[in-house]
Amino acid sequence: MTPEPPLERQDDGFVIEAGRLAALLGLSPEQVREELRDGRIVTRVERGEGEDAGTWRLSFLRGPDRVRLVVDAAGRELRRSRISAPPPPASPAPSPARLPGPSRLAPADRPDPATLRALVEDFYARARADAELGPLFEAAVTDWPAHLERIAAFWSAALLGDGGWKGDAFGRHRPHAPRMTPAMFARWLALWRQATEAHLSPAAAALAQSKAARIAAGLRMALLPQDPGDGFRLPS
Repeated sequence: MTPEPPLERQDDGFVIEAGRLAALLGLSPEQVREELRDGRIVTRVERGEGEDAGTWRLSFLRGPDRVRLVVDAAGRELRRSRISAPPPPASPAPSPARLPGPSRLAPADRPDPATLRALVEDFYARARADAELGPLFEAAVTDWPAHLERIAAFWSAALLGDGGWKGDAFGRHRPHAPRMTPAMFARWLALWRQATEAHLSPAAAALAQSKAARIAAGLRMALLPQDPGDGFRLPS
């Protein structure tokens, strides 16, 4: 098989021609251009670490299809993969009710509802007063009492395992992605750390910060797909 030509390198990633991506996804170049424009094809760029330092993983997500290329710093393709998730059944059976998992916190470290509400109110007071985050939150949230109640319920479920929250974090954040930057996620975590340390025991604060970091990483990858991130070890 003739090797593919190297991808063009840019400061924040690589450029792949529409025809090459079309062949990988089984589409026409015109379809690729159209679906990239309207967001039906999502791209991600990840930088390798450790043993994978000097390599980059390019992911192209389209519905159930995922194509990945691993390239070196010069854009030469090292390996590729493609998977497709099977479609869901036409009439899926209703899922059994999911019981909340047990809290990882010792009883003495578990915050009560009043403490969680105070934590959430303090965090959002800090965020709304923040020069970087404040304008984004003010534009995104129209009903603050309802928002605070929903977020307090989320952290009650996350820290206490009481199952009192359901929601779509990605769906709620996606409309505001064009205004987001990687620095905003770092600032969000810094303010959350300050608030949790002010209101929770050290064990509860550490757990809340760990969960927030995972949430931020997932949202950042999903909402800022062109952001190379802070470095990822590439799986074999």
